[in-house]
Amino acid sequence: MAKTDQKQRLVKLNELLVTRLMTFDGKKDFPVFGGAVSKSEQQKIGMNYMMYTTGDFTKAPDQQDDYSYNQAVYVTYISENRDFLDGDIIDIMKLIKSANHNVIDVTKENRQLESQDRYIDITIFECSRLVKVGC
Repeated sequence: MAKTDQKQRLVKLNELLVTRLMTFDGKKDFPVFGGAVSKSEQQKIGMNYMMYTTGDFTKAPDQQDDYSYNQAVYVTYISENRDFLDGDIIDIMKLIKSANHNVIDVTKENRQLESQDRYIDITIFECSRLVKVGC
């Protein structure tokens, strides 16, 4: 596998993840962002969206070669006024799995918005994906 093929595979994995996450809640265009969301964008879309970021590479312990690594990927789900958060979490886990990522851990938090009488749920999915580097 050529170096550019490996880079292209990472790009395709990111695109697949975004494409699958965009179908959340029966939609074709659920808001999904790479990295961060600007304040103006957040005001436009509201408090129901997802973000993803990529993390560190670690040697894959279950692989016997010197070319296989696991890369951490984090999907953050920001939600407000959702009826059944745990059900949403299960749906998102299925979407992540369908994008060739493994969910390792899920953490939930509830925060008050800037001295308002509004609360949002923040759910972080810690995931991993297998990445081949070299032959």
